[in-house]
Amino acid sequence: MIQLRKYNFSMILVLLVTLYIAVQLVHSQLQSLYIGVDVNQNQSGQWTVSTVDPLAWGSKNGVQLGDVLNQVNGQKPSLHYPLKYNSLEQVNSFEVIRNGEHIMFAVPEGTRSPITIDQTILPATLFIILFLFSIILYYKKQNDHASKMLILFFLSIALAYLSAGAATRRIIYAQMIIGICLSQSPIFFLHFLYSYFKEYGIQMLKSRWLVILYSINGFIFGITLLVNYTAIDIGLSAVILSRVPLVSFSIGNIIAIYILISRYVKYHGTIYRPLFKYLVVGNAVSFFPFIVLYALPMMIFGIEVIPANLAAMCLLFLPVVYVYLIVSNRLLDIDFIIGRLRYYSFLAVIPAMLIVIGVKFVQTQNNNVPLQWVQSFILVYLGIIMLLYFKESLDFKLTGFLFKEKRNFQASLNQFSQQISKIMRASDLEERLIKEVLHVMPTKSVAIFEQNRQDKTLTLRRVVGSAPSQQIMEELIKEPHHNEVGEVIRVSTGICCIIGRRQDSNYMMWMDGKENRMGYNVDEMLWMKTVSNYVSIVYENLELIEGIISNIETDNNNKAPSWIVRLLFRLSEQERRRLASDLHDSALQDQLLWYRKFEALLDESETPPEMRERMVEIKEGLLDVIHQIRETCNELRPPFLKEIGVVEAVDNLCSYAQLNANYVVDFDHKDFNLELDDEYVLILYRITQELLRNTMKHARATKVELQLHHDDETITYIYRDNGIGMDLSQLQSSFKHMGLSGVRERIAGLEGTTSFHSSFGEGFEVRVSLPYQSNLSSIESNIG
Repeated sequence: MIQLRKYNFSMILVLLVTLYIAVQLVHSQLQSLYIGVDVNQNQSGQWTVSTVDPLAWGSKNGVQLGDVLNQVNGQKPSLHYPLKYNSLEQVNSFEVIRNGEHIMFAVPEGTRSPITIDQTILPATLFIILFLFSIILYYKKQNDHASKMLILFFLSIALAYLSAGAATRRIIYAQMIIGICLSQSPIFFLHFLYSYFKEYGIQMLKSRWLVILYSINGFIFGITLLVNYTAIDIGLSAVILSRVPLVSFSIGNIIAIYILISRYVKYHGTIYRPLFKYLVVGNAVSFFPFIVLYALPMMIFGIEVIPANLAAMCLLFLPVVYVYLIVSNRLLDIDFIIGRLRYYSFLAVIPAMLIVIGVKFVQTQNNNVPLQWVQSFILVYLGIIMLLYFKESLDFKLTGFLFKEKRNFQASLNQFSQQISKIMRASDLEERLIKEVLHVMPTKSVAIFEQNRQDKTLTLRRVVGSAPSQQIMEELIKEPHHNEVGEVIRVSTGICCIIGRRQDSNYMMWMDGKENRMGYNVDEMLWMKTVSNYVSIVYENLELIEGIISNIETDNNNKAPSWIVRLLFRLSEQERRRLASDLHDSALQDQLLWYRKFEALLDESETPPEMRERMVEIKEGLLDVIHQIRETCNELRPPFLKEIGVVEAVDNLCSYAQLNANYVVDFDHKDFNLELDDEYVLILYRITQELLRNTMKHARATKVELQLHHDDETITYIYRDNGIGMDLSQLQSSFKHMGLSGVRERIAGLEGTTSFHSSFGEGFEVRVSLPYQSNLSSIESNIG
């Protein structure tokens, strides 16, 4: 308990310290003016302006490229700390030499940085989202180590992005924070993967690699402290050291994505595939622009394909990915998103190129810098992809309001699919189809006919309005088509569509031309194809039902197939359960209520002895009726049959039968240890119930023997009594009743066999053999 409290306190302390640092970073950024001037030292030791941010204070006040820095805050430039990073920040005044002229720039006292979207609002938004999510995650998973590492990962990303604005102003502690957070964030993520998947027995990476990575980062941090806070010269410039965290961040995230991809490939055929794919896509979308379009070009070529602030905006995808995963407890449909991304990426290439070329062509300034062309193309390309995603979302929400006919098509499909599910005849299906077509489509004539696939002859089945002309019929006979359901065949007047298939023929529907003499549009054709697929399914089902009925009617033995018998008995058992439930919940409860009222009346009232005796008799009669209803319910629906198994169920049935009959029952079930399916248990119970009932009514037996055994493939059930027996020649007349006939039919439903042996004075014997495999239930469950 003490360790738990320490852990809770440590995480709360981390959250509070993070919040305090964030507030200080925003305050320092707003209090410090962003000059936006970078300088380089030439061979003669002079500092010249190399870069001027067009949106910063320096550009707006006239600082130009090539200006030579002469003084900073009244001192030599080399004494100014930020120049270690080739950056002119944290200044009150500075002097430059331009064409031999000395120009003084003074920063007004109290000047503050404005609040901007890229340096203030977006970083603060990301920090708030990730910080709140960290609180939620801590609240839900306080004692989970993987959650702890995920929280540290979120907080390090949030602080790194938030401190970027203050770090560009060369505020020392902000530079330290961004360096630490950039270096540590991918290691925190790797540690999260290690801890999270360790619970599932998946090794993402070995623990010693985490120790090595943490040690490397600790060493880099120590070197950075020496350079920033001491005068020790280790032979590395501050500019190079300032890029080390960026290198560490890029390499770490590339390693993390590589590990995720490798595990995705390894566990591609398992239940972990969607999770790995989700993590790969989420992290790639969040970090790819920053690493590939900013960090790597900056480290290798010293250029930015896109600005750092713009690339960092993609980090906003990070909380979206993980918040959805944790809060909704499910994954986004990554396959759908990736498919859409591929499609939209392909569509956006040519429009983006045309837009960039067009804009560059109409520009008045002759600016042919290749990097700017690339930057413009990337921005336009990504903008078009996002616009296409946004358009798809709007289409789904607004199409029904802006385009009424599309909403009518969808409503028609929904209504039509519900109605045809209840149709049992092909003629009714065709009538309903024609009615729907005339209601939705702008036409007045529809016909359905059947075409033989061998000789192409057409047989008209149903027509409303004008029948198709002879010319149309000849065109359909000559037209080569692939006989695919939903295929649209254009004829001289209107269109024809295949709506169903049989073994040797096709069902086709012809629609006359539209009333406005225009052709059918894409939405109408798509609606027609969808309706054709619906109708085709119903045609196939009706044909299957007709085939089943025909097979039953033409059976030489006039014997129903075993699966039909099985189905009928299942329906019978369902009806028994329903009836037992109704009896128990209505009639039995009413009887109990009136019995208690009558019993209370009998105890409270003073009645004459003769009247009281008759009332007691009525009370006992009511009690007998209650007992009979309970017995009936138990026979209709044996209690706990599934739980107790076949042996105990039959044993209880035998014990109960002996209480109400003049015979004893010997039940031999030695070594029977099969766990039977519910259907087998119920059938053995029912046939035992029926046979014991017949013995009590007709056999005059004094002893009944039951045997239940099994081998690898067969269950053997034997019933034998010592009653008066019967003439087997009269057995067929007994099958007119539901007793022995029910026994044989139930066994036949499971493809078993039943044999009867008896003669007068020799008792009665029934032998049942049921095919059964001990692993049948497991096979069925695997198939299901």
